[in-house]
Amino acid sequence: MDEPTAALREEPWRAAAWHQKLHGEPSIALTVLAEATGRDALGTSVRDQPISFAPSHRRYALRSIVSTTVDVPNPHHRPDRPPAPALRRALPVPRHTPEALLVPIPPQFSLDGR
Repeated sequence: MDEPTAALREEPWRAAAWHQKLHGEPSIALTVLAEATGRDALGTSVRDQPISFAPSHRRYALRSIVSTTVDVPNPHHRPDRPPAPALRRALPVPRHTPEALLVPIPPQFSLDGR
């Protein structure tokens, strides 16, 4: 993953100008997701490699990905301007756990044995 990461460090941040202005920091940490190679440490398995595109039976295979961050300069950083308010910053995505809403149903037995 070193070669793509090194190449991305040399590239300018390509977000829209209005989005770059929202971040007042001199540099921004961008997340890079890439397919794991034999040289990489163990990655995270995700099931998103399409095998079948049939609408009635769509299937996906597993692939291994690795995650890292790249710090790139913010071209719209102005030291004389204070950073954007905290409300404008990206909020972390909450963990999606729909199972937490499920309530176990107790078994129901009839009193007469049937």
